[in-house]
Amino acid sequence: MIPRIVLAGDQPVALIGIAEAIARSGVGLVTGQAASMDELQDILQTGWCDLIVTDFRMPERDRTGGLALLQDIRTAYPKIPLAVMTGMDNPAIHHAVLSMGVKALISKSDRLNEIPQAIKEVMLGSTYLSTTVLLAIVQGGLPLDFQQPRLSCLGREECRIVSALAAGSSVEDIASKLGVSTAIVFWRKHAVMRKLGARSDRELFAYLDELAGLPGEWFVDEEPMPELA
Repeated sequence: MIPRIVLAGDQPVALIGIAEAIARSGVGLVTGQAASMDELQDILQTGWCDLIVTDFRMPERDRTGGLALLQDIRTAYPKIPLAVMTGMDNPAIHHAVLSMGVKALISKSDRLNEIPQAIKEVMLGSTYLSTTVLLAIVQGGLPLDFQQPRLSCLGREECRIVSALAAGSSVEDIASKLGVSTAIVFWRKHAVMRKLGARSDRELFAYLDELAGLPGEWFVDEEPMPELA
């Protein structure tokens, strides 16, 4: 049976191009196109779907971010495989997306024919990373194991420092609160960046912004931050 595919994204021209690439390849049949989460829900309530191919972001979800959107889709439709298209080149976010159970992650900078290839792999039960996504993850020094989110690799003190950074504290503020040198906090911060796969401050804070959009607290600790050794 030909897989029935629903596309989701806020750029109609891009969706048309993707639908045409899928049709030419013969890997599936596009049965619906949604420009919002509400439209996606309406389509899925009225027909069967074997695969959702969605953009990482939707206009109405800009305030909460792409991870929150994917979590909502995965929660509402846990049995439908999910492929994601992204314009970002951030290995920390890439790994977070894949650790949520996404089966394919495709960069918009890659060739359009990677989408039919991703569909083939997903329908065979495999996970697919497009060329640019795979390169970014490797350059970020991250393992190709997406069973656990990278936050689980952080120690207690590292989580506290990242939590303080996410709340808007500067390295100087954290060092002053802990009574240590800024060099120690910088060292811990860069250790965290290596574990998360963030190659720059910009990538780190983009990742933290995505985490902030998720419901609940991604790190909760009521105890005061201890001094660092």
